[in-house]
Amino acid sequence: MRYVIVCVVKGKAGYFNENLSKEIRNKFKAKASKLPAHFTIKAPFEYEGSINDLEELFQVFCAEEKAEPFKLSGYEHFNDRVIYMKVLMSLEGRGCMID
Repeated sequence: MRYVIVCVVKGKAGYFNENLSKEIRNKFKAKASKLPAHFTIKAPFEYEGSINDLEELFQVFCAEEKAEPFKLSGYEHFNDRVIYMKVLMSLEGRGCMID
């Protein structure tokens, strides 16, 4: 089975993304994304094991780690078909250690 792991962006940024997406679809007759506002944590991958194993891994990770802040600023693209907002992670969010 193929999976992708994302962090869904909610609040003001999610609302902004939804409105921008609607405007682009209307103005350029673009197709709608299948996912809500998000940033990708793990690109699509194949996993033939049980989904329960993945769910357990996420539950343990979420119990042991805490959410950290990030900002969305500016735009980038890849290929000639994907435009995205840049995600600026805090040092804590990247797991960096400062001496």
